[in-house]
Amino acid sequence: MSIEPNLPLFTKETVQDSLLRLMAEMAQVEDKLAQAQIWHDRAKEALADAEAALLLGRGPVAIDGKNAEMREAQLRDATQAERRRLQEAAEELVLARARAEIARQKLSAWKAIARLVAGEVD
Repeated sequence: MSIEPNLPLFTKETVQDSLLRLMAEMAQVEDKLAQAQIWHDRAKEALADAEAALLLGRGPVAIDGKNAEMREAQLRDATQAERRRLQEAAEELVLARARAEIARQKLSAWKAIARLVAGEVD
């Protein structure tokens, strides 16, 4: 029986090292995911606060359109910065979730390799 020269050699030590590295990576990815969620929640709250202030007449511009569509347009225009920050936070949250899922899949794959190396899989 010959061993393919390009296949990696999995020993208990290399698998253990990889698992430890991936667990540390997973902790960092989960932390970034939590930070992205907090950033998103704060941006969403900031937008709601800005809209409320404008509607209550406490903003830098008056929301005084003649109909609901005009008032909505004025509100959207006056909260462009908050909407942009919310969009950026939402995009970062999507990316953080994707990174977390990739890290989970990598960790799961290495756990399967660990079971194979340990002889625990039929």
